[in-house]
Amino acid sequence: TGSDLSFVMPTLEPGYVVSDVLGPDNQTYSSVTDALKANDHFIAGSNNFKVTIAAEKQTGTISYNWASNVPGQNGVAGE
Repeated sequence: TGSDLSFVMPTLEPGYVVSDVLGPDNQTYSSVTDALKANDHFIAGSNNFKVTIAAEKQTGTISYNWASNVPGQNGVAGE
């Protein structure tokens, strides 16, 4: 016990990021690197890290135009 911890973060698929990391000290960190800096030694039974992965924010636009002779309330074009 008491030896240095090291961890290689797997490569994430494009569009995904590490949202946060919960360290064994029950503190939340913004990256695996920060969590390991704060918890850098192995202690038997208490080295659980929880890495949360999230999709990057994306935006989109949907537009539409009414065609001519749009159905009215009765479902008949022009009425």
